[in-house]
This record gives sequence, C-alpha cells and structure tokens, in this order.
Amino acid sequence: MTTVEKINVILREANISKVNLAKYLNVSRQMVYNYLDGDDLSKLSNDKCQLLFKLLNVKTEEELKNVELTDEYIQQVGNKIFNSKKNPVKKSEII
Repeated sequence: MTTVEKINVILREANISKVNLAKYLNVSRQMVYNYLDGDDLSKLSNDKCQLLFKLLNVKTEEELKNVELTDEYIQQVGNKIFNSKKNPVKKSEII
C-alpha cells in the first residue's frame, strides 16, 4: 500500500472528507485532490506535509506506512479534525 493509499484509508475510516482536510490544511479542495492523486507526498509543500503528519500523528512517510489502523487511532485522527474546526491550527504549532 502506498503512502497516499494509506492516507485515503485513514480519511475514509475516520469519516474525514476532502473538504474537511482542505480546511485543516488551509488549501482548496482541488489541491487536496492533487496532493492525493499520486503514490507519495512529493506534491505537498513542506509546511502542508508537516501539518498532515501532525494530523496523522506521525513524523515521516515511513512511520505513516507502519501505522496500525486501530479504532483508537482512527478516532484520534477524527477528533483532531473536529477540534481543529473549533480551534484552527496556527502556523507556529506545526513543528
């Protein structure tokens, strides 16, 4: 499974729409589709990639590939999106 496929599975399992992910990343919905149409995250800028990793609670693509998709993990990711709607992530919090 590629990194992007894994991300799509996580998003689907956590019921996170591309629109919600776009809002979290502060990009357009079309940009999210562009980011997630390849095999890796090379289309993502570094700051957007770090923000995505923060959402997914990983530090690298390799770590993401090895994440076990437990119910607890999926719920944590979903909660981060829900909480970000209430409290948007500030650029200084990304790293």
